[in-house]
Amino acid sequence: MPRLMTLLVALLAPAFAQAQICPDPVEVKVSDRLIAELIDWIDANSKYKISALPPARIQFCKSDVTFALDDAGIIVDPGLQSAYDPATQTIYMTAPWSPINPEMSSIILHNLVHHAQTQLAEWPCLRATQFEAFWLQDRWINHQGYRTGFDWTQILVDSHCPQQPDN
Repeated sequence: MPRLMTLLVALLAPAFAQAQICPDPVEVKVSDRLIAELIDWIDANSKYKISALPPARIQFCKSDVTFALDDAGIIVDPGLQSAYDPATQTIYMTAPWSPINPEMSSIILHNLVHHAQTQLAEWPCLRATQFEAFWLQDRWINHQGYRTGFDWTQILVDSHCPQQPDN
């Protein structure tokens, strides 16, 4: 019986993980103007033409949500308290959120970069997208007159694909 239960859990885990990403959604409106400005900036400052893509959905979750689903095919940015799910093209963010806070807006930009990366480029693994997304986020926030204080060494470490065991 334990073997059957393990198999059942393994089969249901992806669906369960998807359902648990944001169990308590919060209604927050991000202005179309802000999204358009971020998309225009990405178009002008990266190799991606995100304006040609269908828009990513943005879903806010209660602030006590911890995203930890990167093994389930989701790009997780724990320091940013956000996640991007390429399968549903959804950005998950924690609430509260303020459009007048450039750091918070930069988190949306970071995840819009993930949206473009996963739709317009090939990557060896999802983690490999992190360095470029943080780099563009840092450039954008510096352009706004602020500094991020990112730990680039940690970002570099977090951007490496897990080693596959030799068979």
